[in-house]
Amino acid sequence: MNSSADRPKPARNGWFSGMSFRSRLSWSTVLIVAIAVAATTIYTFYRTGLTNTYLTGQINDSVENQTEKELTFAAARHARDLDNFFTSASSSITTLGTSIQNLLKPYAMVNTIGSWDARNKLSRLPNGRWDNPNTEPGSIFVPAQEQLPDPLVAELNILKQIDFIAPSMLKENPDMIALFFGSMQGETLYYPNVDLAAILPPDFVVTERTWFQLASPNQNPDRKVVWAVPYQDAAQNGLVVTTSYPIYDDFNRFRGVIGADLQLAKISNQIGAIRFAQSGYAFLLDKDGRIIAMPEAGFTDLGLSQADFQGELALEPILDKVPLDIFDIVIRMTTGQNGVIKLVMNGTEKYVAYQPIPSTGYSLGIVVPISETQATLVATREQLANESQRTLINVIVSAVALLAGALL
Repeated sequence: MNSSADRPKPARNGWFSGMSFRSRLSWSTVLIVAIAVAATTIYTFYRTGLTNTYLTGQINDSVENQTEKELTFAAARHARDLDNFFTSASSSITTLGTSIQNLLKPYAMVNTIGSWDARNKLSRLPNGRWDNPNTEPGSIFVPAQEQLPDPLVAELNILKQIDFIAPSMLKENPDMIALFFGSMQGETLYYPNVDLAAILPPDFVVTERTWFQLASPNQNPDRKVVWAVPYQDAAQNGLVVTTSYPIYDDFNRFRGVIGADLQLAKISNQIGAIRFAQSGYAFLLDKDGRIIAMPEAGFTDLGLSQADFQGELALEPILDKVPLDIFDIVIRMTTGQNGVIKLVMNGTEKYVAYQPIPSTGYSLGIVVPISETQATLVATREQLANESQRTLINVIVSAVALLAGALL
């Protein structure tokens, strides 16, 4: 019978089981170090990614907030400048209107014999209209009639004193292309002298003009300065906007309207000078959604064809012509709101800042691609990516060094 000492020992299977205890301990240490290094590397990479994501988000929010503040400030500043521009025109006609009201006071209706006299200075044209010499500072137009009534002559003789005021006002306001007075008796005084009687259409009636009716008692009981919608000027100045002011005499009788024209082309030049970032631009709408001024890029971004807004068509509101997502911003602008929103316009995400212009009821919009406002964010992202790459390289080098030490 064999003793236990004589029994054969079981065979050791596998590389690790065949090692001595000392070798097993060494390799176990190496394995533990490798696992620890791998876990540390993975955790470091994970935490670096989370940190970068968090920092990028914080910077993105900061950049967005700062951009929106800058856009809001820019829109408010430019809207204030435009408001001052329009207010200047309104102030000029208010001043001239006050002068006319003083001229129409009873004590001012003095005998004008020896001075300018409508009966001697006005001549009747073949079409029956009455005209004054082109050498005078302003044009006078009187509708076709056989004779000049005495009340009309008396009024013209008094109003001719505007010659001493209107030309200097036009000189002081270079953006104003014309000053004029329309009377309830039908005559029109227009500065500068453009031979008005010769160029007005046959059906011209001053009391039926939009700018006249807007200032009349029925539509303007508060007797304030009003702004007409853009229209085709009868004096051949193209599309214009008119600010007008009602004239009443001391007996509270409505006598007529004083007005001033601003050419849309000049307003467009002012709007076109507004820039933001590389390709940001501005546009101007009135309270009914009509385009007062807009560059070519604006038509494209708003989904409109510039060819559809030429001549009289330029007076059409755009509310029913823009896509639904653009409709929202147009509504905000036409209702006098202010703010900054993001929109996808012409396939590009853009900011739109909008601000009302109180004196006219217009609204200014500034459009700028979001990508052009994020230079700081892009640079920061690149810096974080570089820092992450350096951190990962350092971790890998440290891991290799630890493993090499453990193997040694």
